[in-house]
Amino acid sequence: MKNGILIALLFLCVRMNAQDPHFSQYFNVPQLYNPARVGDFFGDVRGSTHYRNQWKQAGVGYGTRAAELQGKFFHKKHPSFLALGAYIVTDQAGKAQIHTFQWTGAAALHLKLSSKDYVSAGLQIGRLKRQMDVSGLAWDSQYNGYEYDPSASSGENFGAATDIGMDAALGGHWVRKARWYTFTGGYSFRHYGQNQTILAGSKDRLPIRQVVYGSAETNRGMIRYRWDLLIQRQRKAMEYNIGMRAEYRFGDDSRYTDVNKSSALLFGMYFRVGDAITPVLGAEWKRTASLFVSYDFPLSRVTRTVTFLGGPEITLVYQGIFEKKRKLAD
Repeated sequence: MKNGILIALLFLCVRMNAQDPHFSQYFNVPQLYNPARVGDFFGDVRGSTHYRNQWKQAGVGYGTRAAELQGKFFHKKHPSFLALGAYIVTDQAGKAQIHTFQWTGAAALHLKLSSKDYVSAGLQIGRLKRQMDVSGLAWDSQYNGYEYDPSASSGENFGAATDIGMDAALGGHWVRKARWYTFTGGYSFRHYGQNQTILAGSKDRLPIRQVVYGSAETNRGMIRYRWDLLIQRQRKAMEYNIGMRAEYRFGDDSRYTDVNKSSALLFGMYFRVGDAITPVLGAEWKRTASLFVSYDFPLSRVTRTVTFLGGPEITLVYQGIFEKKRKLAD
């Protein structure tokens, strides 16, 4: 009976996550959601690592880890610039040990349309490998009429449950910056035409994942507020994520040089409709190193059977400036 519950949880999780690794702190993993956002950060270079663990208490945990690197080029001499990025992500899921390993490279071109508006377009290409081990699953054919016999043959033949294939994504991004507010919006899609099933001989294709998002930021004294909306669709699976966070910044930023030394504390609350509520705490040191910690408190019907199925998520971010040149006063 326990194995049956775990298998049911496994397939429920796959449906909820729409077959792709997800992060509640999606705003910290821009390349995973839109390649056009490569280069959309403060400074010259950005690196980050991400850790997420979910469903561990049910025995079929999801463990996701990722790392990314981004860099800007020509942005100090021209208002329009090029950005390059790369990321890797690994995901281990459920009793079947569905393992995903993906690495990609991305390029984004950022164009300045006016004193307030930027648009960018991005392309991402990489490799995706998925494996599955069904030896740990229980089947009805292994029940001998009295008890479950794990040594009995399951009668199931999945062949070589592994696949390696190319993956690609396209996206567009828009930013409008003014003195007191900033608006952003974008759209992306990935997995176009990719035959990336994990079962050998299957004709199933990994469905296209579409992402639409937007945000609004404004300053109120020492506090900056941000509202976020993320909508994802993959086949019939839909995800709606809305949230708000407040950032309190302290310390000094120079108006005349690009040496900015202020730090910040952050608190946010995000709501994945019908799934989880996620509080987020963050701290940034002198616009260079940041730490974000969050925890998913699930709201789905699964919690009626097994409690404490949420999971922690931790992100470390580094942003740096290669050279510091004096600027003329405004």
